[in-house]
Amino acid sequence: DHDIGASPILVNLADGRSIVVVTPKSGVVFALDPDRAGAVIWKVSLTDQKAATNGLIALGGASDGRNIYLGLEDGTFVAIDLAKGRKLWTTRLESLEELGPPNAIGEPRTKAGLRYGQSAAATGIPGVVFTGGWDGIFRALSTSDGKVIWQFNTAQEFKAVNGVTARGGSMGGPGATVVKGMVYVPSGYVMFGGAMPGNVLLAFAAE
Repeated sequence: DHDIGASPILVNLADGRSIVVVTPKSGVVFALDPDRAGAVIWKVSLTDQKAATNGLIALGGASDGRNIYLGLEDGTFVAIDLAKGRKLWTTRLESLEELGPPNAIGEPRTKAGLRYGQSAAATGIPGVVFTGGWDGIFRALSTSDGKVIWQFNTAQEFKAVNGVTARGGSMGGPGATVVKGMVYVPSGYVMFGGAMPGNVLLAFAAE
């Protein structure tokens, strides 16, 4: 499963250049020149070994025009400088200490029967990037250093505004939507085995 699962991102850099950033599941990020028939400007490998069968980058990152921010299936989150093609920082969001390596056919690490990692699409606003994990935790990270600003466990029961009892779960599909100071994010994803199902849309506001 090393296809390109995320949409390419067209970025206009500060020096006037335009690049197309492509993030295959293999974990090798490419910057292409749209004015030279897609010539490779740089590439960065986010892993020292071949990615597991399910891949390393799933549904895509967010860019602020300077960097791209990507959640990875190994439980980490990274930032890449788009002008220079180098990693700026890496933040571990989920501990792998108690986990073993992928099995003989390359299936991903699991924790308590759960698939592992940050595979949901990331969403960015000035200074902050949002990411949801298979553990059900929704996090806001600082784009400057990758530190977690706040986090919320969505894998719990909620009383919905329409009176229905809902429950959050794994976050592995679409990312958050930000509009007029509100952050909206779905929780509960069952496309792959081992995920925590759910059926809730959560709305967050600034304090």
